[in-house]
Amino acid sequence: MAFDRDGKLLTDFKTWRNSDTEEAATELTEKFNFNIPLRWTIAHVYQAILEKA
Repeated sequence: MAFDRDGKLLTDFKTWRNSDTEEAATELTEKFNFNIPLRWTIAHVYQAILEKA
């Protein structure tokens, strides 16, 4: 889990079962020409960036 220096949680807790990363996984797969599964951490991080979470 990611916290700021004041101990505030930076984003909602995610597990490998979360599958709300389709947009990010699709974009990353196209950019890297390599399959990025929905559950990979980079897909969750990039999805948070896309959602400005």
